This record gives sequence, C-alpha cells and structure tokens, in this order.
Amino acid sequence: MFLKLKQQASGFPNECETDEQKMEYIARYAEREGINLDFDEIRKNPGLRSLAKICLNSFWEKFGQRLNMKQSAFMYGNEIEKFFQFLTDPIKDVRDFHIVSDEIVQLEYLDDPQFLPMDFKTNVFVATFTTCWARLKLYDLLMLTGESALYVDTDSIIFVDKDKTITNKLPIGNLLGELTNEIPKKKTVTSLTSFQVAQNRTLTERYLGRRCAKFVDFR
Repeated sequence: MFLKLKQQASGFPNECETDEQKMEYIARYAEREGINLDFDEIRKNPGLRSLAKICLNSFWEKFGQRLNMKQSAFMYGNEIEKFFQFLTDPIKDVRDFHIVSDEIVQLEYLDDPQFLPMDFKTNVFVATFTTCWARLKLYDLLMLTGESALYVDTDSIIFVDKDKTITNKLPIGNLLGELTNEIPKKKTVTSLTSFQVAQNRTLTERYLGRRCAKFVDFR
C-alpha cells in the first residue's frame, strides 16, 4: 500500500514522455514488483511521497525495535491502590510520574528485562540482514566510483562522472534495488554542502574544478 503510494507520488520517470512509454512503465513495474500502479494517480506529490516513505521506514524498522520500550499508565484519583501496585510491582521499573491534573497521574515505567512480553512483530534476523545487505550494495558502488565519490550515506552517493564512464556501469532504473538519478532533467549541481565541517571543506575543494557530478540513491 505505502510502496504504491510512494511510487505514484514520485511521478512518471523522466524518460516516460508518451502514453505508450508510461503504460510500458506501469506494466514493467507490475511484472517486477507485483504492484499495479494507477495511471491517473501517478503525478509528482512531494508531500505524499515523504509521508509514504516515512510510513514504509517506520513499519520496516519495527522488525528491529527493542522490546523494552518506556511505557505510560494513566490513573485517576480514585485508583490509589493501582498506583501503589505499580510502584511495588517487582517486574516493573517505575522511572517517573507526572501529575497531569487534579484527577490524573501519569506513570512512566519499563518492564523488567527478565519478564519482557512476547512481541511477534520483531525479527532481529530480518532487520540485520536488510541493514547488512544495504551496506554491501553501497560498498559495491564505492568500488565502482573509487576516488570519484564525493559524498556517501546510507542509500545514496554523489560522484564525479564527466564522460558517464561510471554511470553507464550502474544499475539505474525505477524499480526496487535500482539506482535513481536525483538530479532533475536539464539541471546541474553548482554547489555541495555537508553538515560535517571537515567533510564540507574537502568536498568544496574537490568540486572547485566544476566537474560534472551525479547524485544517485537506492529506491
């Protein structure tokens, strides 16, 4: 559901200019991913795309979520016994409480590590496999780009490729596992910044030659 929303909100790929090309894209996506995109719903919508992406990441990260999350319990003024039961319960670690109003108290607590509840939504093996596989894909890209790489993070890379020697070797496309060119058509990169001061200095110095840069990321 959310993958379909994200893909539709991304709009048609730049190379899809005619209705025939757009229909071929929809058919290929259905064949590869098993998701039928709606032709009339495929249009750029940055807000919806961001929302769908957040939902995808949030649900996927549930596989690796730790079980002992801080929890809250609310009690009314006439539940004093319940309040003290929480405080004296040997399998609960009460961390704090807040007086919300004259009638309501909020307790914050953790479960004792030896008595954690069962949660079938988590799967540490799926979570670690996915994370490790993404890193391996990223290392493969770095092997191809070599010293041409200017910046890299979890699922994207910026590199210099004036004659497209590197680009022609990359799996660029619109399906899962393929790379996407994030630079809009007929646009070029004129500056590059980073939140890390030392890294920003290095990138700026290497980019002064105004060489052509490519910015791609994983779908």
